[in-house]
Amino acid sequence: MGELFIRWNWFQQVRQGLYTKNRGGKGRCVFSHLPLIFMKRALYFLLLLFLSLSLIALLSACKKKSQSAVKEYNKPSIGIIETKDNKYESCIHWYGFDGEKVGEMDLKYANLGSPFYSPQRIKDDVYLIPEGLGNQKDTKKVIRMNLKSLEIEEYPFSNIALNHTTVIGKRIYAVNTLNNDTYLEFYDRKSKKNRHIVRKNSHIPSIIPIDNKIVGFRNEENENPKDTVIFMEIYNRDLKLKYTKDITGYGFPGEDYCEDKHFFYLPVAFTSENKSTGKILKINKKNFNIEEISVPEIKPDRIYIHNGEFLITDHDQVDGTGTRVMRLKPDGKKKIIDLKTPISLSYIFKEYFIVANDEIIQIHDIKDFKLVKKIPLKDKDDSYTSAILLRNP
Repeated sequence: MGELFIRWNWFQQVRQGLYTKNRGGKGRCVFSHLPLIFMKRALYFLLLLFLSLSLIALLSACKKKSQSAVKEYNKPSIGIIETKDNKYESCIHWYGFDGEKVGEMDLKYANLGSPFYSPQRIKDDVYLIPEGLGNQKDTKKVIRMNLKSLEIEEYPFSNIALNHTTVIGKRIYAVNTLNNDTYLEFYDRKSKKNRHIVRKNSHIPSIIPIDNKIVGFRNEENENPKDTVIFMEIYNRDLKLKYTKDITGYGFPGEDYCEDKHFFYLPVAFTSENKSTGKILKINKKNFNIEEISVPEIKPDRIYIHNGEFLITDHDQVDGTGTRVMRLKPDGKKKIIDLKTPISLSYIFKEYFIVANDEIIQIHDIKDFKLVKKIPLKDKDDSYTSAILLRNP
């Protein structure tokens, strides 16, 4: 308010300065030799300038206050990324677990994050891909956001249309497919250098870090889609190929995963012939042997291990359908719970199972999936929700 008063006072002085007194004591405008219409226009211009500067100052103060409010909030909060395909505009909206909005962060990125996979989080850092505009996807970078300071660091990559990222130590890895060739690349934060390899006539939709190695699932496509061959490939940190296994018979692994000490697990919702299926691949970390866990009742999307049991969401990211969660116990017993809202995004935090889509956030008690809180989201016009983040000061 002090800044607004100063600007108003300055305007009044300028306005008064337009007038002087002649010898007779009568007021005379210093612009009196100008036509009256020009004097009015000058005053109108100054008034508009004052209002514009005041509005800019007010909006800037509100923006800083909103972001600082997020930093100062000393309780866990849920961040929902809203992003646009046609503009370099994204926003992270932060909510407390009581449903109250804490604040927001505006970011100049297009297509930030993706509902097809969860951002990789390492301690208080989360890694995201801002793909860029939908018809270009030319941003060519991965960003790291520290969830405590909210500071962002950008890492450059060589190619456009990055579609998945992961991290091992000081190296950030990303993958993209261009003209039917896949580029697998890393950026070393220590040396500030990039290195990439090319896999011809292939598509690698996702990469995951397992025991200091990169695991990729490469689709070798042929003229007939039914003849697609799927490989699991293991790379060392320098992107040297160490192991390849044909897994066509198991189907297309999803882009999400979870792991325990000895195994990692991936959902499979489609066969190599693009027919619906429902299974989990249990892969040994040492010898990469594969076992199947059948879950034909659902179309598995996200998978978690919680208290020794699996929680698997039933959702199709392409058509946006699927509202259920399967609880799968070690003895094979299954229970399916309908959460009554599309599970585009999900996150586990302590005793809560959080789900979100373009319209709502729902917080459930993870023990019985009883609804704890609903948080409606505002209409987004041309935005969509792409990820859930979690701050825990």
